[in-house]
Amino acid sequence: PAAFVSPLPAFADAPLLTPSAMLTAGQYLNDIKAARRGLDDVAPLIVRDSTEGFEAARITIRKEPVNGIRKACSKIIMLLPEGSAGRKEKDKIYESIKKNLETLDNGMRPEAKERPDNLALLKTVQMELDAFSEGLGIAAADPPAPPPTTTADEDLAALRARLAELNALQSQ
Repeated sequence: PAAFVSPLPAFADAPLLTPSAMLTAGQYLNDIKAARRGLDDVAPLIVRDSTEGFEAARITIRKEPVNGIRKACSKIIMLLPEGSAGRKEKDKIYESIKKNLETLDNGMRPEAKERPDNLALLKTVQMELDAFSEGLGIAAADPPAPPPTTTADEDLAALRARLAELNALQSQ
C-alpha cells in the first residue's frame, strides 16, 4: 500500500504569524531594518577611538532610527503565539540585543575603566537584528526614499532663479 501523505503542511513549515499579524509586523520589521542601517553610522565613530567619537556614538544609538529597536522587537514578540518556540527564540535574541547594546553604551562612557571591543559588539548587534528579522514569514519592505538633501540657501537660490525666469518670460 502507498504511504499516507497528509494534505496539510507540516507545522514546522508554517509561518510564525497569522496573515493579519504579518501586516502589523511588517511595519516593525521596517523599523528594525532602519535601525540596523542606522548602526552603520556608529562604526566610524567607534573607529575614531576618541572621547568625542564615543560620545557621538552614544548619542547616535539614542536617536532615531536606532532607538526604535526596543519598541519594534517587543511589538513583534507580542504578536507571536504565547509559549511558542518562535516566540521563545525571538525573546532570547531580543534579550541578547538589549544586553549587547547596554555593554556597548557602557563601554563608550568617558569614565569606563576597560573598553570592550566596541566594533565587534556593534557587528554582533547588527547580526542579532538580522537574526531577529528572519523566520517570520515576511520581509521588510524597502523604506521610502529619503527626502532630497538641500540646504535652505540652495532652495532659496533655486526659487530666486525660477522667479527671475518667470519674470523674464512675463516681460516679453
